Amino acid sequence: MFARMAFLAFILAAASAARAEETLEELKSRLESQWKPWKGCEPGSWVQVKSKTVTGASTNESESRQTLVARDEKGVTIETRAVTREKDAEGREVVKLGEPHRSTLPAVSGQTYENLKEVRREKVTVEGTDYDCRVVEMEAVYKYPQPVAGKTEVRAKVTMWFAEGLKEMGGVVRREADTENAGMFASASSDMSLVAVGKEMKIGSVTVKCSVFRYGNSTGKEEMTSSGEVWVSADLPTGYARTRVTMSHTSGGTRTNMEAESEVTDLHIETPKTE
Repeated sequence: MFARMAFLAFILAAASAARAEETLEELKSRLESQWKPWKGCEPGSWVQVKSKTVTGASTNESESRQTLVARDEKGVTIETRAVTREKDAEGREVVKLGEPHRSTLPAVSGQTYENLKEVRREKVTVEGTDYDCRVVEMEAVYKYPQPVAGKTEVRAKVTMWFAEGLKEMGGVVRREADTENAGMFASASSDMSLVAVGKEMKIGSVTVKCSVFRYGNSTGKEEMTSSGEVWVSADLPTGYARTRVTMSHTSGGTRTNMEAESEVTDLHIETPKTE
C-alpha cells in the first residue's frame, strides 16, 4: 500500500512548465528533469511541519523540523528532528529539538515519460479566469525501488492540461491518470484540478503565495480511495505549504478510514552565497 501511495503522491507532483513554443520532446525532457528536491537551498535550510492524523478513535499529533545537511550527485541528505514546545520562567515559548534521524532523497526520481501526444487546446476556468490550455497525453513509467507484488514498474496513462504563465506545478491546471497492474492493485485512477491561484499563507515571519489543488484517487474495486487538497508554493523547499487528505482502505474485509493534515509552520532558507 505504501509503495502505491508513494507513486500516487509522486504523480500528483510530477509536472513541469510548458511554453507555447515548447516541443513535445522539450516537454518530455522537462518533465523527467523537474525532480530537484530543495532546489535553490543550501545546507542549513529547514522547514518545520505540524501534522495530525485521525484513524478511527485514535488521534496522533506531531511537529518536526526537516533540515538540509548535505547535497551531492546521489541526492540530498535530510535530518529530521521532533519538535517540542515549552514555556520558560518568563512565560516565553521555547522550541526544543529531539534526536536527529537522517534520510536521503535521490537525485534521480525514477520517473520517465513515453509516447507524448498533443491532442487539443481547451479552455479551463479557475475562479472566473479562463486559461487556454495545451492538452497532452502521455504514458508515465515509475520504477519501483523494490519489487511490489512481483512488479518492477508501474505505468499510467496520463493527460495533463498546461497553461502558460502559471508558476506552481509547472503550469498544470488539470491532470488525469489511469493505471493498470499497479503492483498490489489491479488498477487505479486519479485526478487533480487547480481550484485557486495566489492564495496567501503566513509561515513564520514570511507570507507565501500558493496555488490550491484538489485531487482524488481510487484503486480497482475501491480497495483504497482518497481525496484531498494541497497548497503548493514555489517559494518553499518542499513545494507543499498545506495538505489535507481523507483515505479509506479495505484489508481482510476490514474498512479503515483515516484523515490526515499537515502544515508548514516555520522555515529558514540559506541561499547560495555570491561574491
